[in-house]
Parts: sequence; structure tokens; C-alpha cells
Amino acid sequence: HLEKGWKSIQINYFNASKYATLNLLWQKHGERKSISIPSRYLKPSENVGVFSKNNMWYSVGFIVVPLLIILGIFIWLKKSIKYYIQRYFAYVKQNWSVVALIFIVILGATLRLNNYSIIPPHADTIDTYQEAWKGYHILKGEGPKTWAAFYFSSAYKDEDKYLMRWCGDIFMIVRNQIDHPPLFAILTGIPPIICGAKNYLDCRLTTINLTPIFFSTFTIILVFLVSYKIHKSNTVSVISSLTYATVPLFVAAGRLAKGDCLLALVLLTGILYVLKYAESKKKTYIVFAGFLAGISYWCKEVGICAIVILPIITGRKGFVKEAFIIAGIGVFIALGYMLYNCLVNPEAFSKILTLYNEHHMNKTKFNIIIRYITEARLAQIPATFGLGYLLWFWFAIAYSIGKRDTIIPFATFIFLMTLCAVSSDVFSYGWYFLPLYPFMAIAGGLFMRDFISKPNTAKALLILLVLVAVPLKEILPENLNNSQWLFRCYLALGILPFLVFDFLKNRITGIIAKTTCYIYISFLIIMNIYIVYHLTDLYDPLKMYGY
Repeated sequence: HLEKGWKSIQINYFNASKYATLNLLWQKHGERKSISIPSRYLKPSENVGVFSKNNMWYSVGFIVVPLLIILGIFIWLKKSIKYYIQRYFAYVKQNWSVVALIFIVILGATLRLNNYSIIPPHADTIDTYQEAWKGYHILKGEGPKTWAAFYFSSAYKDEDKYLMRWCGDIFMIVRNQIDHPPLFAILTGIPPIICGAKNYLDCRLTTINLTPIFFSTFTIILVFLVSYKIHKSNTVSVISSLTYATVPLFVAAGRLAKGDCLLALVLLTGILYVLKYAESKKKTYIVFAGFLAGISYWCKEVGICAIVILPIITGRKGFVKEAFIIAGIGVFIALGYMLYNCLVNPEAFSKILTLYNEHHMNKTKFNIIIRYITEARLAQIPATFGLGYLLWFWFAIAYSIGKRDTIIPFATFIFLMTLCAVSSDVFSYGWYFLPLYPFMAIAGGLFMRDFISKPNTAKALLILLVLVAVPLKEILPENLNNSQWLFRCYLALGILPFLVFDFLKNRITGIIAKTTCYIYISFLIIMNIYIVYHLTDLYDPLKMYGY
């Protein structure tokens, strides 16, 4: 029974109509019939009423007073401020890419924090709770305790597991659970504990998703650095990081609390250290790269590919001895995860390996690659708003194969090969692709840079028909979406500057074509931001499930 006092509740519901009324019912103890909860028993959360009528003048004061103070300081220090502004613009002119990166990171963080606990929703996957509950119990000194998949339940002793119903789902809670590596789980459990979680059920998406958002935002910086190390171009770096920061598929997936999110960051950092070693020859970078190769396996099982990717990239740079050092360190640290499993639950370890082989690897098919290339997902449900992005980025990856440095396509296909080898055709989840998204962004940045420097009709059509048109279909009103004349005009106007430039190569047509390229990119960024802020309308797992 609940004690007297205000209690917070979390409501998940599906609104089938544009205007609907939400009625809350409750059932008194000992009675069969449910009755409506009177409105006097409900009140909004404290943080909702900040700008209520009673507090409006306080809010205005908090805005006006700082503005007046800033204005006074500006008038008093007018000459000094003018000097520093001139220095600032000189710095921006010299280091424009760094300044751009700062704004891109802020933009990326803002987009990821928008409705971050709503999209992806609770109805899409409950795997995020597995990570948080496991991390919470480890940090509380209770060992790795969380829910386990039912096909792994036979690996655990009966006294170490029990059933629990929570939020309409049935969970098999297991003590000493070793289904997945513990590293990301520990990091995911930190925010709920800091925010005052008193038990593992207090780990909610409002705190759980903060960890992947932090890693995803930090990965924006790594995309910038790695793309610059590979292509030595500020333009590629800025476009790549801007792509990773704003593409809705990357933004929404970056909120998923799965170990693949940490793997993306660790793998990209390992590549950065290898590239740094190729420039400076500092042995420290090799040690760090080897350490990260091993840690990748502690993030997610598919991270074993890092022990292949990083040494081969190092060897292709001409450092064969260093490649073996990275592989040796990586294997040693990866074996530590096996030792961890044996120490935590030796009886379940061998059984889980057998069950994993039966339920995953024995169901892999030769055409599994088709599913991974053509299905855009956040978690379990197809994310139709992301299909155009996914297809276009595969074209960009293929385009980068013919370039001078093939690190990105090489790492992409080694990871994809590993994913196909260890996963099954039955389970296809969107978070599997999280480590690939940074590589896709870098390949996309290279494609866009070449598109700007050498515009042509073929590249323009690839952008118009796939990267722009497919996502645009998701946000256009139905009457415009079905308009053939609108689509024809869109193609004609979009391709005309490049057709003219292909036939009449002169200064004027070149300027017009390049200006159109920048218009394309600007429109893409605006469309990306719009889609992110309307994901609640575009992505609804409850509707897809038929509720």
C-alpha cells in the first residue's frame, strides 16, 4: 500500500486522434470497479510551472536584469571590447574549423537532448534497462544483477533467478548475469545513482539516456579529428562532424543506452591513436591503441573486430612490428573479459556460449547482409525517416573506396563482416550499427567536399533522389507528397544548374553550381533539425505494433 503523500507517476499512452482526452483510472483495494482519479488528486511536476502566471514577473526579471548588467558593462568597457572583438574575428578567420566545431558540438548536444527520454520510447526496447539495472547493482556492490533473455535462462541456477512484472512486461531477474560485457552498464548506472535512485527500478530513461548522449556528443569531436587526420581537409572535417551531429538517424540512435554506443567512441579513438602514431612515432600511442582494441571487447562482443581493424591499419601504414604489439595487448585485455565471466559465474559461462551459438550463430544466413544494408532502425521497429540517409551513406562508403586512403571503407566492412558472423537473421536491432555511423559520416563528408569542389549531375542526382527526397517524403503533407508535378519540378530545378555546368563549363555556371551545392547542404541541415524536433510524430512504435 502507498503511504500518504504526493507520488510521481510516469504515463506511456498512444494518442490515436489529433484531439483526445486522457482519463486516469484506479482501483481501490477490495473493489472490482475502476473509477476516475479526481483532478484534485493530480498536479504537474514542479518543473512544469516555472513560467506560470504567478512566476511570470520573476521570470521577466531574471531575463531583463542580466541584459541590463551586460549592456552596462559593454558601455563601460567599449574600447576594450572593440579590441577583443577584433582579435576574436582574427582568430575565427585563422581557425574557422575549430570555431565551427564548437558550434557543431553545441548543436549536436541540443538535438540529442530534445525529447531524449521519449524517442526512442519505452515501447521500442527494454534492453536499455538491462544495462542500467546491471550497472546500478554493480556500483551498489551487489554484483551484475539484471534481467536476462529467456533463451539464456536455462544457463542460470533456479535460486539465482526469479520473475518480476514491471510496466506491463515480465522480466527474468538474474543474479551474476553475464550475458553481455559490464563496462557500459557500469557507466550507465552512474547518472541514476547521482540523481538519487533508491533502487534499480528508479533507473528511468530520463537518467539512463544521459550516458549514451554524452558519448554520442563526444564522438562528434572524434569524427572531426579522425576525418582531418585521414583527409587533411578542414572542409571534410566540418561537414563530417556536422553530418554526425544532425542526421536524425544518428541523433536518435545516439540516445540508446547500449554498449555499441561506447564501442563507437572507443573504436574511433583507437583509429585516431594509430594515425597519431603514424605522424609522431610516439610509442605511447601504440600502447593506447592496443589498450582500446582490448577494451572494445569489454564494450560489446562485436568489439572483437577492433583487434583486427587497428593492427591491420597500423600494418598498412608500414608499422608491422607495432601492429603485432597492438594485437598482443588487445588479445590480453580481451581475455580478461573471459576471466571475468569465469570468476563471476563459471557454471553459467559455458552454458551461455552453447546457448548463444544455438540461438544466434546457427541462424545466420548467406543473405543476412541485405537486412543490415536496407533496414533503418533505432531499436526493433523500422525507422522509415532514416531509410534515405542509410542508403545514401552506403553509396558514400562505396565512393570512398576509390580514394587515396581507404581506412574508412576498410574499417566499415571488417566491422560489418564481424557483425554478420556473430549475429543472426532472427535478431536485427538498430543499435548494432552505432559503431558504423561515425564512419558513414566521414565518408559522407568526403563525398560532399568533392561534390562542392567538382559538382556534376550524377552526384547531384544521388543527393536529390536518395538523401533529400526519401526523408522529405516523411515530413511533407499528404497532398504534396502525392503531387507528381511537385516532384518533377523539384527534380528539374534541382538538377538544372548541374546540367548547364556539365555542358557549359565556365566561371559563371561553376559559381551557380557551387552555390547550389551550398543550398543543398543548408537545406539538408534545416531538414535534419526539423525531423529531429518532430520525431514524436514520425516514429511511433505503438502505432507500428497496431495499438
